[in-house]
Amino acid sequence: MLSNWINHASDWNPQLSRELKSRFKARNVLMAIAISVLVQLGIIIFFYNQLPAEHGFSSYCVSDSRCPKDANGNFLVDWAAWWADMIQVLHWLLMYGLIVSGVFLLTADLYQEEHRGTLNFIRLSPQSAWTILSGKLLGVPSLLYVAVVAAVPFHIVVATAVNLPLWIVLSFYVVLAGGAFLGYSAALLNAFLSKLPGRVVGEHLGTIYALIISGFTALFLVPLYMLWNGYITWAPYVHFFLGDDAVTDASTYNSFIPHAFLLMNLAICSYWIWQALHRCFHQPGATIISKKQSYGLTLYVEILIIGFALFLSSKEQVNQLFSTIGAIAVLNVAVFLCLIALLSISRQNLVDWARYRHFEREAIASEVESPQRQRSWLRKRLPDRALLWDLVLGERSPAIVAIALNLLIFGIALLFVMGLGLNSWRAFSYAFAGAIITGNLIILYATLLQIALLFKPSNRPFGVVALVGTAMLAPFIGILGFSFDLPVLAQFLLLFTPVPWSVLSLSEGFSMSLIGTAILGQWLAIAMANIQLARQLKQLGQSSTRALLTE
Repeated sequence: MLSNWINHASDWNPQLSRELKSRFKARNVLMAIAISVLVQLGIIIFFYNQLPAEHGFSSYCVSDSRCPKDANGNFLVDWAAWWADMIQVLHWLLMYGLIVSGVFLLTADLYQEEHRGTLNFIRLSPQSAWTILSGKLLGVPSLLYVAVVAAVPFHIVVATAVNLPLWIVLSFYVVLAGGAFLGYSAALLNAFLSKLPGRVVGEHLGTIYALIISGFTALFLVPLYMLWNGYITWAPYVHFFLGDDAVTDASTYNSFIPHAFLLMNLAICSYWIWQALHRCFHQPGATIISKKQSYGLTLYVEILIIGFALFLSSKEQVNQLFSTIGAIAVLNVAVFLCLIALLSISRQNLVDWARYRHFEREAIASEVESPQRQRSWLRKRLPDRALLWDLVLGERSPAIVAIALNLLIFGIALLFVMGLGLNSWRAFSYAFAGAIITGNLIILYATLLQIALLFKPSNRPFGVVALVGTAMLAPFIGILGFSFDLPVLAQFLLLFTPVPWSVLSLSEGFSMSLIGTAILGQWLAIAMANIQLARQLKQLGQSSTRALLTE
């Protein structure tokens, strides 16, 4: 019967059927159920051993002294605390067992596919990326799903014992499924983005890499996910998830808003990950996201960051809002560093763009202006407009203009926050200057990284470290060297660090002339870096025949 069900699944998703056939065997299914039951028995035995024994003490005694007994000679036990601790352990085990184990299995499976050479074969199949990858996502951890389902009856029994509403139990599994889907999708994307092909590094190194990724998930992502849901999504029942006493009355708590917020953000994050997965699966050499997608992603991230910042800050206190703006800027530095990595174009794509861009001018021009609007006085401007259009939305053009447009989105969002509470012109001017400095540094880093990616493959890692690493670390070295002898120079160099907003916390000691000089210096560095980038692109764009004729 199980084989018949798997065969029916092949009509809907052939990749899922392939994964299930290799895993859904009677022995494997029974083993998954047996392991789940053994873990449940282990939990029961562990907590049973925590009960008070003769002449002993237990944390579940109703008194701090030796456990008293009732008239029948039985120990008086705090059964509510005993059951509450048991369900708390069960919640954490389910969360870790499904998410962390699934991330490991998916990452290791993709490395095995690459090691066997079947991943490229799967890419060539007529199935869509969604069909293939969703089959992986559902099929590879399928035995984990069986183990979790086997634990549901025990979970319901324990929840009933602690008077935990069944809708909270249902909510837990919805949140667990949403977190698992997002984690699994991120694991698939991470496996595709890693530049360690399985057939080169071997299957064992792929397993080690999978352990590293799952370890990071276990140490950071799952605890953060549980903390958020414990204190926000299930706030009145946080005791059954994190052990803390609830500070919110369940009768007055509106559970719809936190659930809707969580599920909406899980869906949006999953959407962006799957957009990147689709590109990486069918176009391994393309950027992770397109320039057009980056604008929507930046808008979403800015709304999220600013929403949290305004929620956590008090609009009546200018100093607190000033610090909030600084935190937004510092966090955006990390966001844009990731965005630079997502949008950076490879050397070969840049060479192709520089060499063959003039052949595409007419096609781009037709997109910029319709034939009815192409007046004679506009035709002279069409090449420039076509170039701008290509820099904004093109797949192979440098990402500098796209990064600048994303920074414009960040600047508009930051101005909105500053306008809410910075009534002081001095505070507003320092905040505005800090935003300009932050944007300048991000554009400079993006340009330097693009220049480094134009190096030959053998020199590329050195180029990235030499250019981008020096731009980030050299100011810190200068600060350490001049902090005592030339404190003004040290303050000036502080404006060139990746976290220039730290200046604003000490704005009393900085003059606007010093900040203005730093901004002009950054603009000069950006101009020189872009001139060098344009020169290299022009040189690489020349055909080999033309290069020989000019020698």
